[in-house]
Amino acid sequence: MIKILSLYYKNFNYGGQLQAWALCQILGRREEGCIQISFEDLKTKSYRNVWQRLSSLTLEKVRSKLKLLLNQDFRRNIAKRKAKFREFENDIPHSKIYNESTISQCVEPNDIFVVGSDQVWNPDWTSDVYFLNFVPVSNLKIAYAASFGKSEIPPSFLTLIYDYLNKFDFISVREKDAKIVLENYLKKKIALVLDPTLLMNEKEWGEIADFPLVKRPYIFVYLLGNNLNHKKMIKQYAKWKNLEIVYIPHVHLNYQFSDNGFADTELYDVGPKEFLGLIQNATEVITDSFHGCVFSIIFKKQFCAFKRHRDDLSINMNTRLYTLLDSLHLRNRLIDDDFSVKDIQKVMLTLIDYEKVGEILVELRKQSLDYLMSAISGDKR
Repeated sequence: MIKILSLYYKNFNYGGQLQAWALCQILGRREEGCIQISFEDLKTKSYRNVWQRLSSLTLEKVRSKLKLLLNQDFRRNIAKRKAKFREFENDIPHSKIYNESTISQCVEPNDIFVVGSDQVWNPDWTSDVYFLNFVPVSNLKIAYAASFGKSEIPPSFLTLIYDYLNKFDFISVREKDAKIVLENYLKKKIALVLDPTLLMNEKEWGEIADFPLVKRPYIFVYLLGNNLNHKKMIKQYAKWKNLEIVYIPHVHLNYQFSDNGFADTELYDVGPKEFLGLIQNATEVITDSFHGCVFSIIFKKQFCAFKRHRDDLSINMNTRLYTLLDSLHLRNRLIDDDFSVKDIQKVMLTLIDYEKVGEILVELRKQSLDYLMSAISGDKR
């Protein structure tokens, strides 16, 4: 059995669930069969971030937030979204639930373990479990499209995970920067591969998409960041283009003040399948999300991408966007830090040659699939 460990269980993130689906679909075609491991991290790793968010709120914002949390309509809408996610999560082949203390119980002698994709190795929240510390050396261990989520990996973190990484039989990553860092540090070849979502084609994703949620022409805006200037420029662009903005508000399931009054249509009842449908049927897409870009490309949409963080910030996650867009010769779809609505207009008026993009993607997909299947077979040539 192939057992996959990724950010799958209780992950209310569209990209996180869709990459889990994709890797199970690809590996499920093999005779070994595969499942996602339902791993529940019980550590209190998020408490510090929660406190940082709370300490930054003014009294007025705290009152508004509490008032909203008590609002039954908001809670009901968020519950609908969570239900859509749980339905999709349950459709992915998966194990029973394990935690850090019990996960070693999932190991059988002939099991093959794959960790990835998504930000399984992000230093801010990862666990030793995501380095397969519970898997004996006798079992095949593979990292597929694993991501640190950052361009700069702290040396202290690399020191901590050195022994774990050296016990992997195969390591591949999703970002070029991570490949360079790990090759220099481990003194071994690291493969650069596609995110699992890109291993499936437009037809395959279209078969599970739910649509139409909106029948009139629209710009689908999918933002994980909370940049007020981004939203201001998007509204100006939408007015210029005479298109409505369709948006998933409070995408992190927490109230976000800047979402108020931003979009023409706000959608709460959106799970991973509906997310696919919203991109597939959009006239254009504007996003700051890696997977927002991925599915725009898969469905051949005219799109532009914002940097969620400036490059000079330590928290920036731009490296995955750079690797994706550079590999497909689409770096011109990225909007720079300091921009105006004219920059969005310029990008959107430059039509993407999807015939050329498709040719490149077919080759990259073949390379990544060949690597993955060779790794699963234990072929170290």
